[in-house]
Amino acid sequence: MSTSASSERSASSARSTESGRWASLRAGWEDFSAPFRARAGRLYRRGLKADLWDVPVMLLVTTLGLAIFGCIMVLSASSVTMISQGQSPFSQVSSQVMFLVLGVIAMAGITRIPVGVYHKEFVVNAMLIAALVMQFAVVVVGVEVNGNRNWLKFPGGVQIQPSEFSKLAIIMWLAWVYSRHGDISRSIWRTLFPSIYGVGALVLLIMLGGDMGTAMVYGFIFVGMMWLAGASRSSLLKIGGAFAALALVGVLSSANRVARIFGVWGSCTNANCDQANSGEVALTTGGFLGVGLGQSRQKYNYLAEAHNDYIFAIIGEELGLLGTLAVLLLYAGLVYCAVRIMLRTTDPLVRLATGGIMIWLTSQAIINMGMVSRILPVIGVPLPFVSYGGSSLLSSLFAAGLLLAFARQTPLRGATAPSNIETQSAREVRRANADWHRRTPLQIVLNQEEAARAAAGGHLLKEHNPLKVVFGPESTLRRWLGFAPDQQRELARMAREQQKDQERQAREQQKEQARLAREEAARVKAEQKAAAQKQKASQKPAPTNATPTNAAPKKASAQPRTGQQARVAQKQTAQKVTAAKPVGQKPAAQKPAAQKQAAPKQTVQQSPAQPRGAQPRTAQQPAAQKRVQQPRGAQPRSAQHRPSGSLPAGLQPLHPEDRQRRAQRQGNPQQGNSRQGAQRQVAPRQGAQSRGAQAKGAPKNGVQQAQRPAQGAARNSAQRGTRKQG
Repeated sequence: MSTSASSERSASSARSTESGRWASLRAGWEDFSAPFRARAGRLYRRGLKADLWDVPVMLLVTTLGLAIFGCIMVLSASSVTMISQGQSPFSQVSSQVMFLVLGVIAMAGITRIPVGVYHKEFVVNAMLIAALVMQFAVVVVGVEVNGNRNWLKFPGGVQIQPSEFSKLAIIMWLAWVYSRHGDISRSIWRTLFPSIYGVGALVLLIMLGGDMGTAMVYGFIFVGMMWLAGASRSSLLKIGGAFAALALVGVLSSANRVARIFGVWGSCTNANCDQANSGEVALTTGGFLGVGLGQSRQKYNYLAEAHNDYIFAIIGEELGLLGTLAVLLLYAGLVYCAVRIMLRTTDPLVRLATGGIMIWLTSQAIINMGMVSRILPVIGVPLPFVSYGGSSLLSSLFAAGLLLAFARQTPLRGATAPSNIETQSAREVRRANADWHRRTPLQIVLNQEEAARAAAGGHLLKEHNPLKVVFGPESTLRRWLGFAPDQQRELARMAREQQKDQERQAREQQKEQARLAREEAARVKAEQKAAAQKQKASQKPAPTNATPTNAAPKKASAQPRTGQQARVAQKQTAQKVTAAKPVGQKPAAQKPAAQKQAAPKQTVQQSPAQPRGAQPRTAQQPAAQKRVQQPRGAQPRSAQHRPSGSLPAGLQPLHPEDRQRRAQRQGNPQQGNSRQGAQRQVAPRQGAQSRGAQAKGAPKNGVQQAQRPAQGAARNSAQRGTRKQG
C-alpha cells in the first residue's frame, strides 16, 4: 500500500516538473519572439493601409527575374547533354526563350482583362470544362514520358502538359465557388461541396495518367484554399486525412513509388536512388559560393533531368548557397506581393484566387526543393519559372498576369476618391485618378454581388450534401419511390379532395334519397286520396221506401238528412202552407227563414273540413268541390263513429235514386210533412254533431269564430218558423 502511494507521488511530482519545464520554455520563447511579433504586427497594419503601387513593379521583377534566371540555368544544365546527343547546345534554351516571350505577351494581355469577367459563372465553368476535356484527352490519346502519361502531342512536334494549365483553371473555379458560399465554417458539406467535384475529377484523371506529384500539388491547392476561405479545423483535418489516405493508396499501387519513398530515409543502392544521390552530391559540392556558372560536374550525364526537375541541384552546385538563397528571395518577393493584394482587396474572389496562386507556386517550389535536397521522395515536380518546360513556364506566367491584374484593378479597403490636390503633384493626382477609375468597375460588380448575397441570406450557393441528395427528403431515390415531401403533400391533397368528393356525393345521395322518400310519400298520399274519393263516389246511400207519416221520425233518426234535403222539405212545406192560407197573406215570409235555417247548418257542418287559412264556403258551392277540399286521408265513416272534422254520412251528394224519391215526395204532400217533421228532429242532432266535431279538434280560425253567433241566431229563427208552420 505504501509502495503504490509513493509511486503515485513520484509520478505526480514528475508531471509537475515536466509541466513546469514546458511552462518555462514557453515563457522564454514568448520573451524571445516578442520583438519579432511586434514587428510583424506593425508590418501587417502598414500592409492594410499601404497602397499597391509597388506591387505590380515587384511582381514584374520577381517573375521576370525567375524566368530569365531559369533560361540561363537551362542553358548551363542542358548544353552538355545536347552536345552529347549531337544537337545544338542552344536547342533547349532557344525553346525556353520562345516560351518566355509568348508567356510575357500573354501576361500583358491577361493584365488588361477586366477582373469582373471572372465573377461570371459561365467563364469559370468554361475554364473548368476545358481543363477536364484536355485531361481526359491525355488519358485517352496522351503520350507517355518517363513512365507518366501526362502529355498531349500536336502536329509539328509540339507537346503540352494540360495538368499545368488546369491548375490555374481549378484555382479560379474554387475561388468563385468559395466567394459565393459565404461562411463555410458552419458545415463540412459547405466546405467540401461542390468544390470537390472539380478537384476530384481532375485529380482522378491525373492519377490515371500516373502523375502523383501533380496530384499532390492539387491536394495542397485544395486544402490551402479551404483554409483561406475559413473552413473549420475539424473539416480541414477530415479532408486532409482523406487526401492523405488517397495518396497512400496511389503510392502503394506502384512498386517503383514504394522503392523511391523508402529509399529517401534509408540506404539506397539500386537504380531508383541514383537521381536522389546525384542531387545530394551536387548540393554538397557547391558549398557557399559554388563551383562557378557552367562548371557543374553532375550535368555530365550523371544527374538525370538536370535541366528540368533537378535544376535546383545545378543551381546549388554552380552558384552555391548564395544562388539558392537568391532563388528563395525571389519566391519570397512573389509571396509578399500576393499577401499585399490579399490584405488590401475587398473582393473575396480576388483574395481567394491570389491565395490559391500563391499556394500553388510556393508548394510546388517547396516540393521540388525538398525532392532535390532528399527531404521528400522523387515525384517529378518542376520548379516554377525556372525548370525547363514550356507548359510550366506559360502557366506560371499566366498566374503572374492574373496577380498583376488583381493588383491594378481590385478595389482597395477603405479607399476614397482622390480629392486632396493641394499636397500632391500633378503627376500624383493623375496617377491617383487613373488608379481610381481603373478600380471602379470591379467595385460596381462587388456592390451588385453583395446586394444579391444579402438578398439570398448571406450566400449565393446552396449547401450541397450528397447524403441528402441520395437519402434526403428531396433525393432522387425518395422521389423515385414516391416519398419526397412535395409528393407526400400532393398525395395528401389528393386524399383530401377525394374525401371531400366522397362527402359531397354522400350528401347528394342523402338529398336524393330524401327527395325520393318525399315523392313516394306524396304518391302514397295521392293514391290514398284517390282511393278515398273513389270510395266516396261509389258509396250509395240506403234506399228509403214510402212509409206512413208516423214512421218518418224513425227514418230521420236512423239517417239524418243533408242540408239540401232539409231545404227541399222546408220549401215543399212552405208551398203547402201558402196554398192553404188566404190570398192576401204573404207566403214569402217563410222562405228566408228556411234559407236561414239551412245555411248555418251547412256552414257549421262543413267548417271542420276546411283547411287552415282557407276562405269560408257558401251554401251554393257544389258538393263535388266540397269533397275535394276535405282533409287528406279522410275515410267515409258512419255518423255515429266519424272523427272530428269529417262530414256526416247524410251530407253526401244526392244519388239518382234520391232524386227519384224526392220527386215522389214532391208529388205526395203528406210524405213531405213527414219529412218536415223528421227535419226538426235531425237539425238539432246535426248541430250537436258539428259542435262535438269542433270540440274534438276541428280548426278554429277567425272566420269560423265570427260566423258562430250569426249561425246560431239563424238556426233558432229557422226552428221557430218551422214550429209555427207545424
